[in-house]
Amino acid sequence: MKCRVCDGSDFELVVDLKDQPLALNFLTKEEVGKELFYPLRVVVCLRCKTAQLDYTIKKEVVYSKHTYLSGITRSLYDHFYKTAKDVDDHFFSNKFPKSVLDIGSNDGTQLKCYQKLGYEVLGVEPSSNIAKIANES
Repeated sequence: MKCRVCDGSDFELVVDLKDQPLALNFLTKEEVGKELFYPLRVVVCLRCKTAQLDYTIKKEVVYSKHTYLSGITRSLYDHFYKTAKDVDDHFFSNKFPKSVLDIGSNDGTQLKCYQKLGYEVLGVEPSSNIAKIANES
């Protein structure tokens, strides 16, 4: 493994949570007990001191049937709106035009908050089923 920041190859193990199933991967009744597990370890690069995971799950596995939607949680929407308002008030209140890019935008919930404040928005979402939901709204 090479460091994601400096290409170093010397690491120290900091946390080992052993093998874990994917988070936020809601299972059908038939899938329970058959889910795949992956190593979840945090290491620190001894060269640049960056903490990172030492195992990467293929994006096709993580995002092929991603099921979590951020828009189903009212408290998360409220948090996103407060954050967007704070960012706008502190940094962009007198700037025009305004735009925001959200990488890992899920269903676009956070982007809707910025739209409400007059921003042009662009979301990048690797899960095609979730991106479709975002694009439709």
